[in-house]
Amino acid sequence: MDNTQNTNPNTGQNTGQSPNQNTKSNNRPEMVIRDGSLKATVWRNEGDKGPYFTTSMAKTYSDERGNPKDTQNFSQSDLLRVAELGRETYGVINQLKRQLALEQSQSQTQQLGQQQDQQSDQLHMHDREAFRQTRRPSNGDDSLQTPAPSHQR
Repeated sequence: MDNTQNTNPNTGQNTGQSPNQNTKSNNRPEMVIRDGSLKATVWRNEGDKGPYFTTSMAKTYSDERGNPKDTQNFSQSDLLRVAELGRETYGVINQLKRQLALEQSQSQTQQLGQQQDQQSDQLHMHDREAFRQTRRPSNGDDSLQTPAPSHQR
């Protein structure tokens, strides 16, 4: 039985779950990178400090009935390919993190623009109301008075 525990890479805290338990955020991998029978599965997880990525490495084989199975055991001849697959996966995760940071930055910029638009609208409403107040007659009549046309002959 596997007694190892997963830790959150953002906090270093024990998640209380073994690595084989499904701790993935939406149960679907972000990406699977293959090299023959080897595969690296990239998972997106949500943590206290935001999203982070984890990877599981496996080798796919067929059991005696021909059903595909995965193992985390690798032969000596697999090790260099596992290392190169790990290197490639590292690069892919860095690209995913850059893309995520760009999306978050664009979202924050858009939210800031919306806040500035709302503040601008509030200022314009205040200015219009102040203008209306200066245009109102002092006799209590809310209607604007316009001089009657003169009819001179």
